[in-house]
Amino acid sequence: MKVVSMTNKLETLVDTVGLQGVLAGLATVCRLKGQHLLEAWQDEAMAEQWYATAEQIEACILDIDEV
Repeated sequence: MKVVSMTNKLETLVDTVGLQGVLAGLATVCRLKGQHLLEAWQDEAMAEQWYATAEQIEACILDIDEV
């Protein structure tokens, strides 16, 4: 039941801000997680993984034609 609820919430977000907007939000979350890992834990390796994920998401945004 939780998956259905989450899916419905994601669909509402996509309907509200578009797929590019949702992905941009996810990229921001990834960057913030990376920043937190650097500042709180000095974990450069894990922070870099979050930053790399943000970059991959941002690359996807560029490939999407908004529908």
